[in-house]
Amino acid sequence: MAFQIDARGAYRAGKRFKSTAQKLAQAEELAAATLARRIVPEFVRDALETHNIKAARVRESSGVRRDGNVVTLTGYHRGTGLLQFSAKASRATGVTVTVTHARGPAVLRHAFIALGLSDNKHVFERDVSRPKRVMQKGNYKGERRQPIKSIYGPSVAQILRNPARQERLRNFAQKILSSEIRRQLARL
Repeated sequence: MAFQIDARGAYRAGKRFKSTAQKLAQAEELAAATLARRIVPEFVRDALETHNIKAARVRESSGVRRDGNVVTLTGYHRGTGLLQFSAKASRATGVTVTVTHARGPAVLRHAFIALGLSDNKHVFERDVSRPKRVMQKGNYKGERRQPIKSIYGPSVAQILRNPARQERLRNFAQKILSSEIRRQLARL
């Protein structure tokens, strides 16, 4: 009795599996590219739900890096002045600013909006903890005054550091990756 095995069928099946593995790797790469493109707008939307910050500020202070199939969202720790949180000044009350929607508006009685030494607008307040000193620059050069300090809100890195936000972005990323891979594999 003769027993015969045709190896050409196994070879063809192996080539088919190799082709499928290559297409799967390509689908994963395309899914990572889609996620890299869509994660920053989702982060901006999520940040605007809780913070009263301008969307352009969040976009310019965040970045995405893709290393193979790993997508990294980074929020930069650059100071965010209170003017970015829609600060309004009045002589009667000082400066009113809403940093987060949950806390509502906060009134800073001794704060004011002025141009700094580099000619950019900021919210300032007198630093009463420090003694008066002779001013070296600006309109009051040579006079004894209390120094002023600019007031900042949370940076984009601090906004991104929120654990609930990270969980929402992680769920969004999983949803995008799984739907994109399914879509790419349907094209095979």
